[in-house]
Amino acid sequence: MQRGKERGLRWDLLPLVTLFVLLPLIVRMQLVDNPLKEYPWFPGNEQRGDFFLYWKSRFLQILAVWMLFVLADCRIIRSKGGGDGKRFFPLAGYAFLAIISTVFSVDREISIHGMADQFETIWTLLCYPLAAYYCYSVVEDERDVKAAAAALIAGGTLQCLLGISQILGHSFWETAAGRALIIPSGIDAEKVIFNFAQEEMHRVYMALYNPNYAGVYIVMLLPVFGAFALTVKKKIWKIFGVVFSALLLWCLVETGSKTGFVIVLLGIFSVILFSGTPLKKRWLFWGISASSVVLGLAGYDFLTGHKMSRYLAEAFQAQETAYRLENIRVEEGCVNIRFDGEELYFSLDGDGNVILEDSGGKRLEEKEPSEDGIYPGDGTPDPLHFHAEIQNAIPYLVAEYREIAWYFTDRTEDGGYTYITPYGKADSITEAKSIFPGQWDSLLTYRGYIWGRTVPLLGKSIAWGSGPNTFALVFPQNDYLTRAKLKEGFFREILIKPHNMYLQAALETGVASLLLLLAFWGRYLIESFRLYRKKEGRDGVGLTGLAIFAGIAGYLLAGITNDSIVAAAPVFWGMTGVGMAVNRLVLQEHCGSKANQRHR
Repeated sequence: MQRGKERGLRWDLLPLVTLFVLLPLIVRMQLVDNPLKEYPWFPGNEQRGDFFLYWKSRFLQILAVWMLFVLADCRIIRSKGGGDGKRFFPLAGYAFLAIISTVFSVDREISIHGMADQFETIWTLLCYPLAAYYCYSVVEDERDVKAAAAALIAGGTLQCLLGISQILGHSFWETAAGRALIIPSGIDAEKVIFNFAQEEMHRVYMALYNPNYAGVYIVMLLPVFGAFALTVKKKIWKIFGVVFSALLLWCLVETGSKTGFVIVLLGIFSVILFSGTPLKKRWLFWGISASSVVLGLAGYDFLTGHKMSRYLAEAFQAQETAYRLENIRVEEGCVNIRFDGEELYFSLDGDGNVILEDSGGKRLEEKEPSEDGIYPGDGTPDPLHFHAEIQNAIPYLVAEYREIAWYFTDRTEDGGYTYITPYGKADSITEAKSIFPGQWDSLLTYRGYIWGRTVPLLGKSIAWGSGPNTFALVFPQNDYLTRAKLKEGFFREILIKPHNMYLQAALETGVASLLLLLAFWGRYLIESFRLYRKKEGRDGVGLTGLAIFAGIAGYLLAGITNDSIVAAAPVFWGMTGVGMAVNRLVLQEHCGSKANQRHR
């Protein structure tokens, strides 16, 4: 065992350490071209600023080159083995389908170069399998496992400190030093607004772009901190592990990630269920632990003015009144609106006045452009407002209902009416197909709406997908009325992500690519479960393997309600490679123990 005499960190592991510690910390503003500016549902800005993803993706690509050099050195120059490479065949197939999807992408430019808030380009997607294979190959023994775990602990600690600063209302990114680091010269740093700083339940985003992804990151790292506290020998480090585990839990609460809450509770239950202690003690411990968690959350909720309970109540609050604006149909000579069961026909006369007629052609209302119209005009609550408006010498017919103004004009090439989006662009209004009933649209903060209309699109993405980063281009963005019925804020939201990692892969790189990913992840999960459900599998390095297994399983569960994104995904893929390497070591140890027993 000459390796045991080596001192310091092997240079082979430096890309791994960088992946876990430095990559998630990268934050720097970059102005990028806006390839969606021509679409009617997107603002027409020529450029948009990206803080959290552009440079992370570029740095990941540099890391990938470094990893390739390390692998080449190991295989070609030093002729070192790298474990069972066959298990990575599904990832090779996934990479091939991702390339094919890029070749046939609906927008190859976006798939190759990305855009603001979307930098999982083909190059980024190819880096993920490489990172997993690299980490699997270079982690060779227990010392390497400890180095990988230490890197995860170091990265998690730095992110936790950022999260605590955000909880306390003094985010590092908003300080003079922080702004100087992340905002290039020539840009007025004082005009940069951090969207989550004023949020009540979504204040913690660390360096990970969004509170949801901060929650996903915490879910991955919490088990590793827990295992560190259990395995480290020095008392000071045990205290460190316990304290930062508690601080990460606090950060998780402040991200407002409901998915994260559920996964942590499931994790606590799983630990007790498979702890190996007698059933009675397990349930007693579970009862005490659950009660402690509930009491702790209740106390925190009370001390913070019940913000948690109000947040959860708002998340599941039903719509108070029916949406009376039932349909909008643009016709050649008028705009047809069905309101509370009545068919109404709006148009503008030659002088710019609004003409309102019923289904029988009877004129109900005629108003001057400067006056407001109301239907019905009998004082009924929740009415429809309408008026005429002139902007840049173009007359518009405006129907307003519940703070959403619908603009229409007949100044078109064919003389027919068209809908004008909030960004001043002409578009049609359609009703998109959904696999779910309408009452499911608000499920999980409107994810039901997105998922229900994404699944019907998969029929065109069986063999390969629409291309990396192209969800926004193939999703029915002009389903305006349905979104307005759900919530005014949701109507104005630009949907560029499916909020489901599995639907994202199935749509953008193809259903076949998703099946390959599931095969790869499934093998690891099954192998890990079989190893760590037995007490002997959790001895020594096995406890770290169990923690990584729990973190990976948590990430995959979080993927049901979150996308894959370069802010957190590289850490997941690196952890997957390390987890597979630990499983290999545990299996070797078991095989060696069994051989010794047979020899005796």
